[in-house]
Amino acid sequence: MDIKNALDQTAKKNNVSADTVISEIENTIDELYNSSDPIIREKWYSICKDGSKPTVEQLLEYMKNEVVDKTDEDAGKLFS
Repeated sequence: MDIKNALDQTAKKNNVSADTVISEIENTIDELYNSSDPIIREKWYSICKDGSKPTVEQLLEYMKNEVVDKTDEDAGKLFS
């Protein structure tokens, strides 16, 4: 599923516009990016190696890859 489709489906499911979903994600990014928690700060460097604030698309792509990697890892454990 591509990011636009995921945003559109999320918006539809929550009876809001895709712009509202994007805005909410941007607000969350801003809040977490400005966190003083070292664990949260370190996580941003996993998303953007230069430590810059990720875009909505970068964050969602990162999260998608994390889920796929975790799913693949867990599936591997089932069959080992």
